Amino acid sequence: MTKQDPTTLSTKDKIAVAALTVLSERGLAKASIKEIAKEAGVPPGLVHYHFSTKDELLAKVVTDLSSEFYEEMSALRAKNEPKDFLLVSLKAVKTRIQKKTYFYRARFESYPLGLSAPDMQETIRNIFSEARVGITKSAELSGFNNEINQLPIANIILACFDGLALQYMIDPDFGIDAAFDELIDMLDNHRSHLIQ
Repeated sequence: MTKQDPTTLSTKDKIAVAALTVLSERGLAKASIKEIAKEAGVPPGLVHYHFSTKDELLAKVVTDLSSEFYEEMSALRAKNEPKDFLLVSLKAVKTRIQKKTYFYRARFESYPLGLSAPDMQETIRNIFSEARVGITKSAELSGFNNEINQLPIANIILACFDGLALQYMIDPDFGIDAAFDELIDMLDNHRSHLIQ
């Protein structure tokens, strides 16, 4: 979603990229279909043709962003040594939080809708599931005991990522480096304990 040349995108994807830009700047409540259409260079009716509601458009945005991140992490898993992967993967997440806050803003905008809209609830559930699968693969690659169910640790790590991202976005004095250093130490200690 963020890497593609806009001239090669379908109209639907062009609208989703434009929605990401507008949502990142204004948030879901203040973003209008008219603004999104203008950013995409299409008439507002075309936005409505592809997406019946802003919620549906937000679902496309967060799904695409999450899939893109999953692919990035899969590529990291493929090119890094298992013994280094815990550190590499956590640094990648920290960098994403610091440099791609739009990713987390879109996610956070979608969470309240997941509590009330059944379609969005399914979208969020799928995003969480995909994230847990990726975290589980990363934990296994990093040397966590494969005989132990990794899902509980994946649930905790996912919650940590979202919580750290939210604090970073809200509080300009939040010490993200120290928080990630501590998270790395905690996970490394947990991994060492499981190996013994």
